[in-house]
Amino acid sequence: MTGGPSAARLVFRAPAQEWLEAIPIGNGRTGAMVFGGYGRSRVQINDATAWSGCPEGPDDALDALIAQGAGPGPLAAARAAMKAGQIARAEEILTIFQAPHTQAFQPFVDLQVAVHASDPAASGASPEGYSRWLDLRDGVAGESYRVAGCDIRTTALASFPAGVVSLSWEADGGRLDVALRLQTVHPRTDAGRPHGADAQALAGEIVFRLPDDVTPTHETAAVAVRYDGDASRALHGVALLQVATDGAVVRGPDAVDVTGASWVHACVATGTTSRWPDPGPLLSVAACRAAVAARIAHAVHTDAGSRGALLRQDHVREHRSMVDRVGLRIGRAAQVVELPSALDDRQVLDDGSFAAVIFQYGRYLLMASSRPGSPPANLQGIWNDDVRPPWSANYTINVNTQMNYWAAEAVALPECHEPLLEHIEVVARHGARVARELYGCGGWLAHHNTDVWGRALSVGAGQGAACWADWWLGGVWISRHLWDHFEFCGDLTFLRERAWPLLRGAAAFCLDWLVEDEAGTLHTLPSTSPENTYLTPGGAAALTRSSAMDLTLIADLFDTCARTGDLLGLADPVVDRARAARPRLAGLHLGARGQVCEWDADPHEVDPHHRHLSPLVGLHPLDLIDLDRTPELAAAARRTLELRGPGSTGWSLAWKLTMQARLGSGDAAADLLAQSLVPASRGAGLAHAGGLHPNLFATHPPFQIDGNFGLMGGIAEMLVQSQAGVVRVLPALPSSWPEGEVSGLRLRGGASIDVRWAAGRLLRAEIHAERRFARPVTYAGVTRDVVLDPGQCVVLDGW
Repeated sequence: MTGGPSAARLVFRAPAQEWLEAIPIGNGRTGAMVFGGYGRSRVQINDATAWSGCPEGPDDALDALIAQGAGPGPLAAARAAMKAGQIARAEEILTIFQAPHTQAFQPFVDLQVAVHASDPAASGASPEGYSRWLDLRDGVAGESYRVAGCDIRTTALASFPAGVVSLSWEADGGRLDVALRLQTVHPRTDAGRPHGADAQALAGEIVFRLPDDVTPTHETAAVAVRYDGDASRALHGVALLQVATDGAVVRGPDAVDVTGASWVHACVATGTTSRWPDPGPLLSVAACRAAVAARIAHAVHTDAGSRGALLRQDHVREHRSMVDRVGLRIGRAAQVVELPSALDDRQVLDDGSFAAVIFQYGRYLLMASSRPGSPPANLQGIWNDDVRPPWSANYTINVNTQMNYWAAEAVALPECHEPLLEHIEVVARHGARVARELYGCGGWLAHHNTDVWGRALSVGAGQGAACWADWWLGGVWISRHLWDHFEFCGDLTFLRERAWPLLRGAAAFCLDWLVEDEAGTLHTLPSTSPENTYLTPGGAAALTRSSAMDLTLIADLFDTCARTGDLLGLADPVVDRARAARPRLAGLHLGARGQVCEWDADPHEVDPHHRHLSPLVGLHPLDLIDLDRTPELAAAARRTLELRGPGSTGWSLAWKLTMQARLGSGDAAADLLAQSLVPASRGAGLAHAGGLHPNLFATHPPFQIDGNFGLMGGIAEMLVQSQAGVVRVLPALPSSWPEGEVSGLRLRGGASIDVRWAAGRLLRAEIHAERRFARPVTYAGVTRDVVLDPGQCVVLDGW
């Protein structure tokens, strides 16, 4: 089975009026939101490297903290206060470690488009038969309509092979006039721009300076967007537009006007002076412009005379090569999904076909927003039209960034995982100095926020709440993705040369961070459970000793160090120290309500239904809580989810769904999925209400793409799991999905699997080995041992 049956076409019957109705396209580097429409329309464009700030920002912020007295001394004072029971005093001391906010992902340019039929008789005519769509299998957006007897068709795509956004308009039965204008919200600059007689050539080229600093919307500032730094240190952006057509072209100072055309093909290429992931100085504007110009020239030359067809063919071929690795059909195949009415279609939700569409939509968004050579997907993937986006559209590494990539390997998109793996190296470079100079520790660390520059500091500027500002294990958690990648690919060279130095550094920090109590047990002190607080006689508090999340992440990291040491035959003191420290770590314990205790004691939460599920990180995405190996902890995890209750943000619903899948609760997972697929408008005005926007973007609210990626991963986990050395087939199949098939899901250990089921029972599972594969495979309590050599496959049926 190929990806085609479930890679549906999403169809809208009107142009987008709002940003959250527009269709997203992207190639990892350049993303665009395509509004469509006759007359005036908009293509809003982003570049993944376009952020406020500069490469020196993280070091400058660290220098400022050190100058104000942050360092090992205040850390020791905070620990002493905690041991004395002075939690509020410890929180006050720790504010000295809070740097200002991270920088913000920025909008880039808008392409303003005006499309009209050339025939004067069409003046004032309205389009008929309007349709707008996104083809998930081809990765192409489009629209079609008729105006005064002229059939007009538009296509839009973001090509990874060509590195450009491609837009085409074609007319049948008439001619078109198309006006194209690039605009930016950022200040223009004269750097590298021609003057005088060459001014006519400026249409289709825009060069601008990005902000030096952007204050997030949850903070106040006298000047929220600043351009007051050294211009030589500021990031600059370049966007170029080139047009091919059979019509007449006039290039003015601001717009490219095409008249009397039967076809128009436009390409847009973007770039910034960033060298991400390299730490070196910024590129010159001239060098950036030359690189962008070379890319767009190559794309136009390759497509010469084909009206965009050759570029589109290359894009579709490459896109399908990734999409078709995994196919999913649940119930009836949904080839065409009408939106937004489908969001209210209970039959679509109940038979699972819409779940298959959401699964493939998640894969589409990951392919569009995360490709090798560009920064990883942020809180909004690669799409943002606000200079001050929610939470700066940064990398929130106490769950959200990780959720973006939990399923990348399993859904057969390992190359989309690569940007995150590369960015961990960027963060670790800065995190090593932070660990050493602020905390007196070896290795490297990161807190709960980072940005494209790799900031590893805590944020809050001395005013941040301890529940989110004071957390020291963000680097430990994101480094787990290195081991995840290795478990799927089995590349020992990757493990030795790229993963191990980073895992080693994260472990070295933990070994120095841990403190020993009177009994010789190792704890984290201070500690928090990300973003949650508990009740004390004096009010709410966040600081504790040894939160469940801390203990689980460090235990998992130490286990990973031991495994890596065995695989690579390492003689390394960090491996030896991790092995010795592992059994001395404080362990998880259960509370009076039968739950996994979130904090060292068993206090009640300020918010019992808190969106973060930090104490259960060992259930998912890790594997230290398991139905078979740790049944008592698994039962406590189930109880913890019960206490958290229904509902929540989009990403939290997705995490709950996946945890229920790990617990084998298919119907509970399906119920959470149904809650996730309702229109976002149903939760309007609520701070924590998931759902889908008209273009199927998931909402926190506001829009956060981790909800889309979390749903994709949760659906995969309902069908196949491969953690802890065991493959589980249909471990959480809900009763509402009695029949279906999935192909191409990847397994840890080096294989892929195809599964078919009917009447709620497994019919057939076929495993294809990519390398030596040896795993027990379990279904409905029956286990079969599978051992395969590279290239071999086995069919398992008759369960």
